[in-house]
Amino acid sequence: MLFFILILIFAFFCIVAGSSFYSSRNITNILKSAGPLAIMLFGVTWVVASGKTDVAFPEVGSLTSMTFAYFYLAGTTSALASLYGIVAGLLMGAMSAFLIIKLKFNPLISTIAVSTAGGALATSYSGGSVIKISAIASKTFIYELCQWKIGVFPMIFLIAVGIAIVMWFIQEKTKFGQYIYAIGDNPQAVREAGIATWKIDLILYIVSALCAAFAGLVYTITVFSSGQPIMGTSFFLNGFTIVFLGALAIKLGKCNVLGTLISAVILSCMTNGLTQLGAHYSVTQLSKGLLLLAGVGVITFTRRKSIGKAGMLKYE
Repeated sequence: MLFFILILIFAFFCIVAGSSFYSSRNITNILKSAGPLAIMLFGVTWVVASGKTDVAFPEVGSLTSMTFAYFYLAGTTSALASLYGIVAGLLMGAMSAFLIIKLKFNPLISTIAVSTAGGALATSYSGGSVIKISAIASKTFIYELCQWKIGVFPMIFLIAVGIAIVMWFIQEKTKFGQYIYAIGDNPQAVREAGIATWKIDLILYIVSALCAAFAGLVYTITVFSSGQPIMGTSFFLNGFTIVFLGALAIKLGKCNVLGTLISAVILSCMTNGLTQLGAHYSVTQLSKGLLLLAGVGVITFTRRKSIGKAGMLKYE
């Protein structure tokens, strides 16, 4: 279904927008936009598949962005500044896991709290202003890497594809991957089977933070050329639209990394096409909302169908 949606949207804009849309340069731009967005959401996809929530990923990207920019502008090497940024993001993931696993807080409330704290720390670097690194961003390895491309495929999109394949293998071919979906279906049954679900939750939130932190670095160096204290507004809606829409592919009704990758391309394609047509911002937002409803609707329908009228079995 999701492949059909992608083909349909691409064909529509090819006809309406013309050659400017399907030119090799524009296709490269679409994929370049989809790559880091998909990477940011791969970890969130696993968290949602396990039946939990992580809304902190945009602020993980923000904190990583500001930490990297602050230290890099201060004269630290780009490699060390990147490490500092990644560690800052991972600490946010570890804090979310601590609140959820150890203190038994609700995942939504926990990640909102961590998101707020991370966002506040990000703004504290410069009082809420961006940290400009445009003069030195091009000297980093990540910037040089993202300039490469193979045909119409930019390197950042190929990196996203590589990560998706690795995570798909883990998701589909290992016990860990099966546990993710088992926890999402019936966590109590998984616990009674003797599986340490807290370890899986810890890994999921760390992976989510790692993906968001790496994407935050890519955006900082290749897109914004500055540390961004606020990434939450656009990434939040786009993120969950992509994650839930991804449930239309590969594993119907279940969020998965390949579906997330395809959905990122769809959203990037649609945004690019509407921009070329001069559509109003509200039209773009409405389109994203409809895609989000489609994804949530399919997940809700398939879960109701699998549970049936008897309801989900619980082990007391």
